[in-house]
Order: sequence, then C-alpha cells, then structure tokens
Amino acid sequence: MAHLRDRAAFSRALARQAVWPDRLVPPVAWAVTAAEVSLGAAGFAALAAEVFAPGQPWAAAIARPVTGAAAVMYACFTFYSFYLVRRRPDVPCGCSMTDDPVGWPVVGRAAVLAVACGAAALAPQGIGAVGIAPAGIASAAGLLVCVPVVAFIVLAWSLPAALRQPE
Repeated sequence: MAHLRDRAAFSRALARQAVWPDRLVPPVAWAVTAAEVSLGAAGFAALAAEVFAPGQPWAAAIARPVTGAAAVMYACFTFYSFYLVRRRPDVPCGCSMTDDPVGWPVVGRAAVLAVACGAAALAPQGIGAVGIAPAGIASAAGLLVCVPVVAFIVLAWSLPAALRQPE
C-alpha cells in the first residue's frame, strides 16, 4: 500500500536503482503498484471465499491462481532484489518507501513469500491446507501453523530496517 500512497517516492526509488531507462521508470512503477494492489484485492477475495465457503471447489479455484500469481510476483521481487544486492547494494529497495538500502533480508523475505505462496497454490486442498486461511485455523494444528506464519511475515517485513537502525 505504500507504493499506492506515494507513487512519486516509489518512482524515485526505482530511478535511484538505475536498472530501468528514465523513460520507463514511471510505467514500471505504475505496473508494479497495479500488480501489487490487484493481487492484494484478489487475495482478499480468495480469503473471503475460503472463509464463507470453506471446502467449496469454486473457492479453491479462486485461491489457486491468485496464490500462484503472488508466487510469481514474489519470485520476480526475489530475483530483482538479488540483482540489486549484487550490483547496487547502496540503493534503496523501495519496499517501505524509506531510503534503507536493499540487503539480504529483503531477498530472503521475498524468497520465503514466493515459496509460501507457491506452496499454497500447489497444496491439494488450497490455502486452508497450509494454515494460511481461516479454514486452516479450525484445528489446533492449523492454528499452530498460522500464528508463526503471520508472526514471521510481520518480523520479516521490519527486519531490514531493524538491522540498519537497532534500538
């Protein structure tokens, strides 16, 4: 959502990365933001389908392509941030709209999210099977999986900044 709130800052971060020609920076920033927002909205719809119609084949039919597309997006983020770490480690990653430089925690976070989304897309029973949807919370085992996953995502999001600005 940070990219949607401040598109100019995201464009500046992309420009500082110097990967894209100047004329392509605004369309790339728009495309990335549109993909993130679209997948976020589709993910919310898929989660709602799993909550309000658990076990229905059409609910899984919504969730699989969404989590598959999210896996592809996070894989792209993984490779892009890996490239930045190797070639331009002093540029901002653009993730949280701060000037914090890209680093290995950013690459790791994107990779873990790519794998998690890929696993959810390929799971035989949809996203509820891997404890991501509330349908997976129905059992104690689902809760034991879901809580650490959510905690990891929250910690992984704040880890890159915490490594540079310990308090």
